[in-house]
Amino acid sequence: MYTFSPQKINLPEPVFLFITQEDLSGATSTVIVSDGYIFIPGVVGSTTITTPKVGDMRISYRVVKPDFIGTVFGRLSGDMVDEYITTKNTTLYRLFSGTREEGIKYLHTEYIFLKWLFRLVGLILMYKALVRILEPVNALLGYIPLIGSTSRGVIKFSCFIISFILSSITIIISIIFHNIIVLLILVSGIIFTTFSIYKKHKNGIESQSSGDRETMQPLVTTVNPPITPMQ
Repeated sequence: MYTFSPQKINLPEPVFLFITQEDLSGATSTVIVSDGYIFIPGVVGSTTITTPKVGDMRISYRVVKPDFIGTVFGRLSGDMVDEYITTKNTTLYRLFSGTREEGIKYLHTEYIFLKWLFRLVGLILMYKALVRILEPVNALLGYIPLIGSTSRGVIKFSCFIISFILSSITIIISIIFHNIIVLLILVSGIIFTTFSIYKKHKNGIESQSSGDRETMQPLVTTVNPPITPMQ
């Protein structure tokens, strides 16, 4: 049997607790229960749940129901599951409803969502920054007839295309350097391509030299020395 700290741990998504009038049997007559909500008017008799006013209160409860199968992610210390501090000084202390595999799947889905959310935010910020940088150029083009009316749209569209291309390149580089298999495939491809180009270039030079030697004819010159008569 292991225990954990409900005050520190991140609990699973709570569910709506539907309250009935029988659950508030000891409450005063001014308290109204409707559709699971508790309605307490600020001034008795002045408002109803369908026509609320400032000062009225509508109370609802969301709870984590007991007796469910769950998985706790943390650090086991004796009979207590405590917070786990990673090497990057982040804390892992979560309670998920379901099995361990379901908890890991939920964490992975959450990671993917946050990763692409940050990438989208980065794209938007880059686009806004480029638009602000080119704002003086846009202001100068506004004084030119015909061009000034369309320059703003053209500049914004160009900034978006540039931001999209730069963000895509950043994402691709990040994927390559964070995936050892993709990195090894890329490096192997670069080495193989470089070696193939070098080998092809070397074979071309050798074949050209061999052809030059075959087409070259030796030049032979025969020199006959003059014959002088004997005295």
